Amino acid sequence: MTERPVPVPVPVPACTLLHDGSCPLCAREVALYRRLAPEDGRVGFLDVSAEDGRPLPAGIDRRRAMARLHLITADGRVETGARAMLTLWQQLPGFRVAARLLRIPPLPWLLEIGYRGFLVVRPQLQWLARGGRSLRPAARTPPPQ
Repeated sequence: MTERPVPVPVPVPACTLLHDGSCPLCAREVALYRRLAPEDGRVGFLDVSAEDGRPLPAGIDRRRAMARLHLITADGRVETGARAMLTLWQQLPGFRVAARLLRIPPLPWLLEIGYRGFLVVRPQLQWLARGGRSLRPAARTPPPQ
């Protein structure tokens, strides 16, 4: 008689962060979150800039997900912007207290205003983070003949 392998349950993340991995600022922030995330799979990460054939969750548009932080909760709710950040922070040691404090009105509203302001200057900050280089490869000029 052969023994059947016992299936190991795969933890369902409490939340999944959708992020723009092509943004150097976002990549640094997400790297910090990955280091702090519990190893129990409570937090999932999905790079929406990677066009590797993996479909995005239903109802999520790639362009919008790259332009603004998105988070999907275990029950399927989609949160964006400052609200998404606070929900993520609730799962991360070291950020939990800040998340609780920043949920006290009117702080979420003020945090969202700050996040929207960041989105306005994000392209310039990305340019600076790349050392003044564009994301697009430089056009090659043909060699002289």
